[in-house]
Amino acid sequence: MCIRDMRYCNDWVFLVGFIGLTGFVSVIGAIGLNDKLDQYDDLWTGKFKQCIANQQLVDCDQVSSTLSKEWARTQSDVLRSLVYLFPIGLAIVALSLAYMRFKASQLVRAVIISELASLAFSGILNMMVLNIPFAVYYFAILLLKMLMYWCFRGALKFAAAMIETSVNTTIAMPGLYLVSAVSSLLQAGWCLLCYGAWFYSSEHGWNGSSQWLIVLAFFWGLHTISNLQHTISCRAVATWCYSGSGGDWATIRAISHVGLVTMGSVCLGSLLTAGLAVARYYYKKARKNAHKHPFLFCCCMCCLSACSGALETFNSYAFVSVARDGLPYCA
Repeated sequence: MCIRDMRYCNDWVFLVGFIGLTGFVSVIGAIGLNDKLDQYDDLWTGKFKQCIANQQLVDCDQVSSTLSKEWARTQSDVLRSLVYLFPIGLAIVALSLAYMRFKASQLVRAVIISELASLAFSGILNMMVLNIPFAVYYFAILLLKMLMYWCFRGALKFAAAMIETSVNTTIAMPGLYLVSAVSSLLQAGWCLLCYGAWFYSSEHGWNGSSQWLIVLAFFWGLHTISNLQHTISCRAVATWCYSGSGGDWATIRAISHVGLVTMGSVCLGSLLTAGLAVARYYYKKARKNAHKHPFLFCCCMCCLSACSGALETFNSYAFVSVARDGLPYCA
């Protein structure tokens, strides 16, 4: 039985704040999406009226039929794309799992090479457009990454073994795949709601001091959903390792434990990374003024990126303790 000592951290306060903020953004997001759909309807109606006014098509039924067919064709194209993309996505996931299970070491090398190549390519592109400050930034990150991987090159075999163990564990608990799918759907839905909230705030003349709440809620919601998935997986694997009871029951118990015991800690840790993400977002929006102090801008961006990466790494280990022992985040 996990005992929560509230002297260390009143994490339930952050849970209440998360529910309040996300609930507020969800309400105005739903209203904003409804207004956006009404705007599209008004657009179609406006085309219809304009067509009649210009007497391009005198027959109203013909105009209505033409617009209905165009709208139906657009919907069918979207549905057809989803039908094609869904099995392709499943096939990619299945092939990736099979490859990770048997060729994990090669996968680790491929990921490292692709990451270094993307940084080098970004630096070269910035050099080609004479964006020297950002070219220096990307090449500095590239050198730091190469130094890090060189220092930890002896841990690559351990990383490959951990990947194989993780794949074998998740195969024994298929409920984790359902948790991952639900997490992806929740993130997609949250992005739509935040888009609706941003549209609502723009239409009603909210200033920047109010819109930052939507930005914070956007990043906080995404990070919380992702960290919830991570914490549930850690709890399910810990239950399987310590008690020997695996399968879907371990996943169900992990979901109930995280929802009833550690949800506040997940919200607190996610708020910290979301705060840095908001800082990076607004700092990137100020890029138009980077030519005045390019070196200072690059240094600040590098510091924000380093802090964000370090905090995300810390959270990934902290949530393991939160899930396994039921400790508060601050403990």
